[in-house]
This record gives sequence, C-alpha cells and structure tokens, in this order.
Amino acid sequence: MGKVKVYQQEMLRLRMSLAFGVHNWAMAVEADAKRDAPVRGGHRSRMTTKRGKAGQVLIGGTLRRSIHSVTYFQGRPIAGGTDENGNRAPNYEKAGDIVGVVGTNCTYGAYVELGTVKMPARPFITPAFDANARHITQLINAGAARKR
Repeated sequence: MGKVKVYQQEMLRLRMSLAFGVHNWAMAVEADAKRDAPVRGGHRSRMTTKRGKAGQVLIGGTLRRSIHSVTYFQGRPIAGGTDENGNRAPNYEKAGDIVGVVGTNCTYGAYVELGTVKMPARPFITPAFDANARHITQLINAGAARKR
C-alpha cells in the first residue's frame, strides 16, 4: 500500500477557496433576499407622504438595506460584515470552520419572515435560500475559481 503525502499549505489554500465559494453563494442569496424583501409602500424606495422631524422625506426599505452576508474562515470574517445602513453584522464567529451567514440585524426581520399572530408571514430569506440551493455547486465553484 502506498503512502499519501498531505501538503498542509495546499490544503489551507483549498479550504480558503472553498470559503470564498461559500461567500459567493451567500452573496447570491443576499441579492435575492434584498430583491424580495417587503418595503413599506410597495417596492418604492422613497416615501413621498411622510416627512421626518427635520422635514426630510422618509426612505422606506430599512429591512431591505439591513440584509447582509458574512463569511467566516476559522472563526475570522473574510468577507462582508456590514449592511447598507452602515451597521455591523452580529458576531457569528463561534459557528465553525467555514460558515456563510445571510440575515438581517433589523429587529423586526424575523416577524416579517415568519409572521405573527396578527400578521401573515412574508418570507424573503427562505425563498432566496431555496432558489440558490439549486445552483449551490456552480456558485461555490465560481467563487472558489475567483480566489485562485
């Protein structure tokens, strides 16, 4: 029986490429979730009926802008980390070796996704996840190829 030699540096590069592939997939899920997230007043981004304290036009879509993706490799973030509102993503570092997270740091995001007793569910992340699960191999391969 022959011996197998493992090159640690090459294995590390392979795993890092896989992590960037996972981030590519997470970005695709994020883009679809942002596209499908409900916005007050339909899919308009600017509200024309209400004004804030200083008289500025209120902008809808806080939930949409709060959707973010973060990818971790060996407990450290390698990509992502803030949403479009400028808020840092929550700390997901204890999850494992290669982790891709897509979510929202908006306090009411889970209520919109899952619904409440008084409000029906309006899912936006789950359908995005399901739609991209069919293409996960291609998305991870494309992201891994970009890193090389």
